[in-house]
Formats: sequence, structure tokens, C-alpha cells
Amino acid sequence: MRRVLATCLLAVIVSLALAPSALAQEAKPRQRVLLRDGRTLTGASAEMNDSTVVVVDERGVRTTIPRDQVVSVTAFTGRFNNSDPNYARLFISPNGRTLGRGQGRLSTYYIFLPSIAYGVTDRIDVSAAASIPFFESNRPYGVLAATVKAGVVQSERTNVAVGATFGLPYGEGAGGAFAGTFYGLATFGTSESAVTVGAYGGYAGDAFEDEFDGDNFQVGDGAAFLLGYERQLSESLKFMTENYLAVPFTGDGVGTAHLVGLRFFGQRLSADLAVVGFTGGGEIQTIPVPYLSFAYTLGR
Repeated sequence: MRRVLATCLLAVIVSLALAPSALAQEAKPRQRVLLRDGRTLTGASAEMNDSTVVVVDERGVRTTIPRDQVVSVTAFTGRFNNSDPNYARLFISPNGRTLGRGQGRLSTYYIFLPSIAYGVTDRIDVSAAASIPFFESNRPYGVLAATVKAGVVQSERTNVAVGATFGLPYGEGAGGAFAGTFYGLATFGTSESAVTVGAYGGYAGDAFEDEFDGDNFQVGDGAAFLLGYERQLSESLKFMTENYLAVPFTGDGVGTAHLVGLRFFGQRLSADLAVVGFTGGGEIQTIPVPYLSFAYTLGR
């Protein structure tokens, strides 16, 4: 138990030691112009009229773009011209940000669990995932999942969201079993440098019992707490860490999970590579297979 708590405390200390830059970074405001072909232009100012947008850089050089080729013009104070297109997620967990209205994301964890997400409004996004079928005795089986996330607080440096997931197996013997999570998340900082904290609960049940009642639906006897940190290192590279503390409400079984790695990204495509480790029963273990995922952002 002491080793488990010590490991989790170390992760908290490291993340919080890096956090001041996420909460205090300030820079001179600039304008970021996103084009329909995925390119991003930045400048000291952006002048708009009915037919064109003119971006003026720090040296006074003017670039004129047809208005119908511009998706958005936003102010930002970051150090980098390029930003993370997969800004609404850590490695596995979402963060407190939501996708903008009309934005989408195609992603996969390893290659086994592809998913699609869509911003219904600027405050609500939804996603669906389906594992690639596995076969046993020539019969497919796998998992289907859906998620909804709603932004409660949205500002440049503070984003708070709540959400829930629902999953169920499919294939031979799947029956009506289902399970999922519900959560609250808060992200403080910008896409370039931020801290995310949150809490997760779980539930499970069986919809196809003879009589569906309270005995067929159970809320998990415990909770998981999240501490994440992200910091952009260059125009195409970000460091991230994602840490969980799982605490049962009764009995023993405290454990932790940790992901530490990098996100490589361009205008729309990103790839995550991390090392996964966990503790349980007082023992520290490391999974020898690295974590890998990909995401492609649409309508950004």
C-alpha cells in the first residue's frame, strides 16, 4: 500500500512541479487564421472585409486570402504557430475541452479500436467506437462503445466538462451485458501547456434479465482520479503524462496507472507514443508494449 501511494504521490509532485508554466504563461496576442485546406497562418493582425482576409505578420508583410477559403480567425497568445489538432484528449482520457461545432475526429487506439467523434455544438460532442472483430470458432466478437461529453465551463484558460460512456460486447454469448463510466474533468491552461484533473465512476448491468430492476444495474464500488499534464515542446511535438489513482470504497485494492510519452502532430494528423506502467498490491510493474494511437481531425 505504501509503495502504491508513494508512486502516485511522485506522479502528482512531478506534474504539479511542471504546472506553473501552464497556469502563468503569457505572450503578446496574435491572430491565427485557419484555412479550408488545413493550413494555418499567423500574424500580428488580421484585417477582414466581405471578400478577403489580410494577414499582417510581425515584419509588416501582408498575405491576402479569399474570404471563402477561411474557416476561422482567432486570437491567441501562444509561443508556437502550429497547435495540437487533437486538443480535446490526453492519451486515453478526454480532457475538459470539447470539439467545436462541426468538428470531427477519426482515431484509433493501437489498430484494434477505431472511433469517430463529432462536435454537435461548441459545448457538446459525441463519439462512437467499435473494436475490430476477433474470431473464435469462426464467430466474431468484440466491443461497441458510445460517449457524450458536455462543456460546463469554457474559457481560454479554464474548461470543465462532464460526460459518460456506454459500452457493450457483441458476438456469441454477449447477452445483454453492458458497462460504462461517468466522469467530471477540468483542464487549466491552453493547448500548449495545461493541467487536467478529474474523477471517474463506473457502472454495469444486464438489460436482458427476465425482469430489469435495481439488481441488474450496479454502480462500481470505487472511483478513479486523474491527473494529466501536457506541454508543447515545438511546432509538432508535445510531452504528455496521464496518471490514475483507483480507490475502492470498501476493502483493499488501491492501484495506480501511468502513461508518459509524446504526441507528434501536423495540421490535422497526430500520433501518440507512450510507455504504460501500473502498480497494484504494493508491486510496481511495467507493460513492455508501448501505447500507440492515431487521430485525424476534420473541419478544424
